[in-house]
Amino acid sequence: MGVAVGLPTTLASATASSYFSWFPDFLVGWLFFAAAGWAYRSFRVATAYGVLIGCLWFAGSVLPVASLWHRGAIAQLVLAWSLVRPRRAGAIVAVVSAYALNLVPGIAGRPDVSIAFAAVLIAVGAVRSVTRRGGSLPLMVSISFGVGVSGAHAIQAGAPGGSGVYSGLLVYEAGVAGIALTLAIFAGRPTSLDPTDVLLDLRRRRPTREVGGAMLQRALRDIDDPALLEALTTADRLTTTGAELEREANSRLRALIESRDRLAAAETQERARILRLLGEELDPLYEDVRAALAALPPSAGAERMRHRVAESAAEIDSLRAGLLAPTGDAPLASEIIELGSRSPIPVKVRGLPRSLPAALAEAVRYMCSEAILNAVKHSGASLIEIRGRRTMGRWVIDIADDGRGRGAARSGTGLRGISERAQQVGARIQVTSPPGGGTRVSIELPGFSRRVARNRRSADDRRRGARTREQDAP
Repeated sequence: MGVAVGLPTTLASATASSYFSWFPDFLVGWLFFAAAGWAYRSFRVATAYGVLIGCLWFAGSVLPVASLWHRGAIAQLVLAWSLVRPRRAGAIVAVVSAYALNLVPGIAGRPDVSIAFAAVLIAVGAVRSVTRRGGSLPLMVSISFGVGVSGAHAIQAGAPGGSGVYSGLLVYEAGVAGIALTLAIFAGRPTSLDPTDVLLDLRRRRPTREVGGAMLQRALRDIDDPALLEALTTADRLTTTGAELEREANSRLRALIESRDRLAAAETQERARILRLLGEELDPLYEDVRAALAALPPSAGAERMRHRVAESAAEIDSLRAGLLAPTGDAPLASEIIELGSRSPIPVKVRGLPRSLPAALAEAVRYMCSEAILNAVKHSGASLIEIRGRRTMGRWVIDIADDGRGRGAARSGTGLRGISERAQQVGARIQVTSPPGGGTRVSIELPGFSRRVARNRRSADDRRRGARTREQDAP
């Protein structure tokens, strides 16, 4: 495209009398089109500037009145780089003024006006570079332009005549060609002012505070697109809100863990108090009742009373077993097997989870104990089976017997105790007990994190290790 546009216009110019007069002029314009093509895939803004300056440069070769129009495009590049159309009112006025000034070559081509124009561009480029408004490209472009303008006028002033004019023109063309090369080089890295990088940099410097639209706009400077600023501000606000929510969630989690530990400690103390009452008050009372019953003469009524007292004592023993805190030294299956070994009805255990959080493990142990006791007292079964299974990512504990069944609606105190304990830990139970079909209690445990179970098990191991060291200490 540069050859198709530039070669005919350059050869058609009034100064194209020889190769040395038209080729440098053509080469400069062609360099801008080459820079535009180089930047086409990476940065379309650089492509637009390359085509704009190249076209205006070649237009100056054909029309003398347009010989300095390319300076307006160079001024636009310095004032509005990273965008094609400036968005600030001051920048728009400055670009329009630069184009208007260079519409008249007789004024804009004067040495004092040209040098002043170049000096203003260098000052603007320096300010934009220092304040990160467009990176260093505006400064490099303005310096290259300033070197070309000042060098050309200096040579023409020092060597008047045709040779001085030609040499000065070559210097000026070299300076403008340097702009094309600078544009091509910097177009290869268009993310030097990536808004995302600026936002991340501000976030690193202000990790606990919201950046805000005004601060983001000051940092980005040239990025005046309201939609982009709003999107970046919203993203930062979401990041800040997410961090605050995470801190609040962690704080609430710590409070929940502390509350749970306090409740566990209070529960342990209450269990110890009830166990102490059972041992100090009920046990002596049962001994006295047994002694009184043993002194009675043999009769059916005395035998019924002894049977009732034995059942009551068995329930108290079951209550005492449920109040005893689990040691945690054995897996859950081993604890359930230990419970089943004390049952007069054989208990088969299989498929139970290897580890559960402490609260769930204790609840499962208690509910299994109640279910076994309930089957022993009421079912007339020959076998009790306790089985664990995974359903939809959750554990379900099935406790089934082959007894006579009682109907799910006729649940007694044992099943009521299982239901209450299930509600305490967030579990759900389902009881099926058709007459003659045995009883099945299905306990669906709430979901839990495996990491919680592992961490809890590790904490229990550390506590057991600490107790062992205390016991071994002299």
